[in-house]
Amino acid sequence: MFFKHAFRRSQLIEFEPEFLQVGATSVRVRFVQNPRSRRLIVRLSRDGTVRVTFPTRATKSHARE
Repeated sequence: MFFKHAFRRSQLIEFEPEFLQVGATSVRVRFVQNPRSRRLIVRLSRDGTVRVTFPTRATKSHARE
């Protein structure tokens, strides 16, 4: 019974994507709150989208800084 909850996939909270102006181009930024995350992670995908993953103890405004 205990292991049933230990291996359950955590709930990700995805926010509405935002756009950031960098020079002449605008970059899509996705903010995702993950309860299993320990630190702030910034990833850049091949299509140019930025994904910012942050733990639940942090706020979205903190991740935007």
